[in-house]
Order: sequence, then C-alpha cells, then structure tokens
Amino acid sequence: MATHKRLGVYWGEKGISLVESGRDTPLLSAFVPFEPDDNAEASHNPGISSDLRILEALQKTIHNNGFSTLNTHVALPSKDILIRSFIIPWMKSSEIHGSVAFEAQKYIPFNLNEIAYTYYPTTVVLDNIKQIGIVFVAIRKVVLSKYTNVFIQSGLNVVCSEPAAMSLLRILVYKRLINLDQNTAILNVFGSSGELIIAYKGHVKFIRDFKINTDDVQMTAGDIDDVLRTRIFNEVRISFEFFSRQSSETGVDKLITLSSGRSQAFWTGLNEEAGVPLEIVDSSKLFSMPGLMDIEGANAFGASMSGDISSVIDFNLFEDASTQVSLKKEEILKKNRKLILPILLGIVTACTIGLVFYFSGLFVNGLNFQIKALMSTAGNHMELSVDEIDKHISNERHKLKALQSLPLNGRISPLIIRLIKRMPKEMTLDSILLSIADQDGTGSGRAIKIEKSEEDKSEAQEIKYTPIQSTFSLEFDAKLHISDANIAFNEANRFINNLRKDDLFFSKFQKVTVSSLKSQTVDKKKVTTLKIVCEGK
Repeated sequence: MATHKRLGVYWGEKGISLVESGRDTPLLSAFVPFEPDDNAEASHNPGISSDLRILEALQKTIHNNGFSTLNTHVALPSKDILIRSFIIPWMKSSEIHGSVAFEAQKYIPFNLNEIAYTYYPTTVVLDNIKQIGIVFVAIRKVVLSKYTNVFIQSGLNVVCSEPAAMSLLRILVYKRLINLDQNTAILNVFGSSGELIIAYKGHVKFIRDFKINTDDVQMTAGDIDDVLRTRIFNEVRISFEFFSRQSSETGVDKLITLSSGRSQAFWTGLNEEAGVPLEIVDSSKLFSMPGLMDIEGANAFGASMSGDISSVIDFNLFEDASTQVSLKKEEILKKNRKLILPILLGIVTACTIGLVFYFSGLFVNGLNFQIKALMSTAGNHMELSVDEIDKHISNERHKLKALQSLPLNGRISPLIIRLIKRMPKEMTLDSILLSIADQDGTGSGRAIKIEKSEEDKSEAQEIKYTPIQSTFSLEFDAKLHISDANIAFNEANRFINNLRKDDLFFSKFQKVTVSSLKSQTVDKKKVTTLKIVCEGK
C-alpha cells in the first residue's frame, strides 16, 4: 500500500527536532538535544556531525519513538543560508540558468563552485518593461554536507534540504495566516536570537537573523523586558532598512510577530516603529506536540510538508540548480485543467476565427484580441493542420465511446473522469488499457483495449477492441506536446503526484507509477511520451 509519510527535521540552536507526518497531519515527534560542550558554539555547530554521540542519540531516538519512514526533509538554520533577490533582462527559459550563474557572482562572497544553490524566476514589469525577477538561495557545500551527513550516517534518506524560513512560511500558509499577495514580514524571536523574514507570492524574498543577548547590560529583573523590547524593535527597523535597499520597488504591507510566552503589551508600539499594521500570532497555534518547542516543531512539520502546499515555492538545496521551477509556474498553477475534447473543439474555433479574420479584413482590432486569447488557451495545438485536428477529434470521440460502453457499474468510470480532469492541457491520450476481474470470481478476467491501427499513419486511424485476461489495473499511454523536455518532465511528475494525492484514486489503486518517460520527435515536433501504470487493490 502506498505511503504518504514523511520525516521532517529541523537543526535548531539546542538540538534536532523531528516530526513524522502523514497526509498533512503530524503523527510522531521527538527531540534530540545537543550535549553540553565547553565550547558554546559547538552545541549547535554543524561540525557536531563528526561526534558519534549525536549519531547514536539520533538513531536511538528514531528507533525508540517508532518512526516508520526514512524519507527525510531537512530544514536548515537561517544563519547559514544566503538569500538574494535581483533582476535580469527578459530572455528564453533555456538561457536563464547561465544568466543567473553570471549575475549571482555579484551578490555572493563565494565562488559558485563552493556553494549549493537554487533559484526561482518570476515575471516582473518595471517601467512598462517585462523582466525576470530572481530569488536566489544558497549555502556553502561544506556546511550543507556537515548537516546532511549527520542524517545520512544515521541511516536516513535525505531527499530535500531547504531554509527553515521556507518551512515556517509553508506552515503559515497552511494555517491561512499569510496573504500571498502582500509583502508580509514575519518576526520570530527565540531565546537570545531572532530573525525577520519577508515573504511574497509563496516564497521568501528576504531574511535577516540577529542576536538580542542582554548579558552586556547591568539591570534589574524588572528592566529586562524593556531592554529586550528596545533591542527587538531596533532590529526590526534595521531589517526593514536593509530590505528597502535590496528591493526599492516594493515595501512591506504587514508585520506578523510569532509570540511565544510574551504578552500583547510587550509588542505595543511596534506597528508605529515599523510603520505597518501589526498582527500578533500565538506560535502554539502553528504546532503543538509534547516535547517540542512551538517554532522548532513548526519548522520540522513544515519541512515534512515540502511539495504538498502548491502555493508555496519549494527550494531544494540538495538538488542540482539546473532542475529549476519553470518560469511562470505561478500562472500555470492557477489554470484550470481542461478535458481533451473541449480543448480540441476550441482549436477548431480558433482556426475558424483565424480564417474569417484573414478573408474579411473587418473588425481587425476586436478579432485580434479574441485570437490571442484562444491561442493562449490552445497552446502547442495551434500548430496542427485542420486535417490533423479532425483526425484527433475523431479519435477522441472513438475513445469516449469506448469508455462509455464499458459495463463497469460505475466502479471505474469516476476514476477515468478524475484522470482526464487532472491531465495537463498539453497532454493527449494515445491508448488506455483497463483490466477488470470477472464478476463470477473465476479470475479469468476480461478487459477492453483501445489502441491505434498499425496501418499507414497517413490514413484514418481506427479503434479496435481486444479482449484481454488480466487483473484489476489501469494502464495508459500519453503524449505531452511541450518542446522543452525539462518543463515536460516537471508537468508529467506533477500529474502523477496529483493522481497519487487524489483520495478516490488512492482508494482504488495502491500504486501509480511511470513505466516509461522519454523525449522524442514525432512529425518534426518535440514531444514527451509516457506510460503510466495504476495497480488496483
């Protein structure tokens, strides 16, 4: 049976927090404290990975608490993370990676060969000129290795490592405490340290950590809150100034403080100091399980949910930066999934409007607007000829007719509908194989196979129906009409993940896998072909 369990870990100041979650719900938690050391910094320094005691404690904690998954998502402390935002000229998606590598050299104090980095491109318009905004996230490779090696040597499988600020942001979005369309500042104070994060559109644009130690000041117990308050307010003001220098085109819309054990009176006047509206959030609402601090537990829980909150951008420092989120991902996520037949009918409509526009020469401005809108909807299918469109429509009607003729008593039909609704608009089906056990229980089975004719491809293709003896399963071949292979692979993976997360699909199929996925040229056009197998329960 497929599992959705993940282990999220956060390397904190005093120890390692672990949270195992399943289907966006925390199931187990534990805390591995760092042992006291003569060198205070060593207690939270990643160099602790060389100490066998932390490895033994981590292994013992995982075993004794009954954690059942090894797939680990790591949240890294902000003090070791570098986040920068910058603008590059508009260019093709294939050229972005090289331009980011060149531009990043201006903003980081290390050679690119010494860092692990990732980035996220967005479309921005400045002075009516379309450009590309880059959010660049990096960490020194030697530091990343010291962190991840602790978990790898403990027997865990590290699949993702990200800034803890992103893990915290994911929880805030999950709890609906963040407006994605606003520049939101998040003030997080823990112990003698603090950090200010500024997030927008599901990603962190800015982060600054600071110390608020009061050991250098002689004071009475009654004065300590006043001194802390003054220092925290001052650090917020400095952080806002740094952000305004880095992103002069935008300001901060709202400030959230994650209050833990401090009264609302403590934060009085912070909104005036910062010049923005203030909201005080009880950090215990983010995460609450025995043995873990609120924020540290929230960071670990947020890491375990990596990839599950579509509106939050994932920055995985454990992967090579060449596999990036494609440009305009935020627009793609907002588009509705369309059925194949309505899309093809839309293409015919677009071609018809195009012919009318060409011959009539009337109402040029109005028709031009409609054509652009239809071309945006049709995508790569606009390149098809009228004959090709008619052939596709005929084949899709045959497929629908075959599906409608299946005597399934409603058991499989909803699954086929779910599958088609979740298909990307650039995807077309080539064949579907349904295998259904006989009702008499003999196990002989009967299925209907929909396949293309092996005759000359230039001739009209016919649909054949072939009885097949098999078990309960679903198998289909499809094509993604996207020229960029990286984007096509990402779309294919996103489609598979959506199927795996679908409750109805999961209740019928214990395993959804891609048996083949490759890029090839068909009729002088680059497409990505894939075969997906869904094994029934």
